[in-house]
Amino acid sequence: NSLDPSDVVGGGVGYEMQFSHYADLEMEAARKLLQYGLVPSADGVRLHPHHSVLIRGKWFSHFVITCPHSQQTYFLKVVKEQDNFLFCNRFLQNLSDKDDGYPWPQIVVSPFVFQGMQYYITTYIKGQPLDAFPETLPQSTWNYVADQLMLRINQLTLLKAPQYSEHGTFVRDNCATILKKKLASRMRHPLISSYPHKKLERAFDWVCEILEHRKFSQPTLIHMDIKPANIIYEPDTGVVALIDFEFARFGDIDYGWTQILLSGRNQFNQFYREQVVPHLTRDRINLDDAFAIPKFQCYLFYQAMCNLIYYDDHRLSCPKEMAEIFEFFIKQM
Repeated sequence: NSLDPSDVVGGGVGYEMQFSHYADLEMEAARKLLQYGLVPSADGVRLHPHHSVLIRGKWFSHFVITCPHSQQTYFLKVVKEQDNFLFCNRFLQNLSDKDDGYPWPQIVVSPFVFQGMQYYITTYIKGQPLDAFPETLPQSTWNYVADQLMLRINQLTLLKAPQYSEHGTFVRDNCATILKKKLASRMRHPLISSYPHKKLERAFDWVCEILEHRKFSQPTLIHMDIKPANIIYEPDTGVVALIDFEFARFGDIDYGWTQILLSGRNQFNQFYREQVVPHLTRDRINLDDAFAIPKFQCYLFYQAMCNLIYYDDHRLSCPKEMAEIFEFFIKQM
C-alpha cells in the first residue's frame, strides 16, 4: 500500500474509509484507468489525499493519483450530492486553448461506485491554488493572473444554451422564475427566517417586482464559485486555470458576475480581494456600480443570503462585510 496511515489518521483529512480499504480504492482506480486506456498495464497507481469534503455528515477525501512509471497524474474526486461538473463537462470539452490545452479539468473516467460512494477521475491541472502563493508576489504578477482569469471567464461565456439549468439539468423556467423559487426556498432557512418577517416579505416582493421587468442574457455557462482555491496558477508556464465546477450552471451572465464581485468580500486571501478583484473589474461593473442597478441589487441580496447560509451551515464565522450587505438590503427594501 503506497499510503501511510499518518496521511489520513490525525493528518487533517478526516476520511471515513478505513485504512485497510485504501489499497482496494487504489486497485479500483488503477483498474478504471487501465479500462479507459489511460495507463499501461505495468503502471502502478498511488493515491494521495488532497482535501476533505463533508457529505451527509461524514468526511470524505478527494485524491491526487500519481502513476510512477508513466509519470502521469490524475485527480480522483468523490461525487457530492449536487455536483454540476458532471453536467458541464460535456460542454467544457468544446472549449480548448490552442496553447494551454484545457485550462479546466476534463472527466476521463465516468462515475463509478466504491463502497457506496460515487467517484470519477479527471485530468490534473498542474500548478497551485492562488491562496497558496505568498502575498509578496509582485503587483505585476497579480495583474497578470487577473487578466488570465478574465480570459477564462470570457471563454466560458462562449458556451450558450437554449435553456437555463438548475441542479445539473436544463429547465423550462425563465431566469426570473428560477431566482424567485430559489429565494423563497432560502428564506425558509432558520438563520434567514430569524430576521423580521415583514422586512423579509417586503424584500421578497421587491425582488419579484424588479425581476418581472428585467431582461436577461441568453443562458451562458457561469462558474459560480470563483475564489482563490479554485484558481490554479503555474508560474513556470504562466497558465491560469479554473477548477471545481460543482456549482457551475447555464445562467444570466450578470448573475455570474455578481458572484465574482461578492468574492471580494469573503474570507479569502487578502491580496486576491485587494489586487485581483479590483483589477478584474477595472473596465467592468464593480461592486459600487452594482449597488445602483436594480437587477444587480436582486442578485447581491440573494447571493449575500446564500453566503450567510453557507457560513451558518458549516458553523463558520461569516465575514462582517457580507452580513452588512444582506442587512443593508433588508433595511432599504
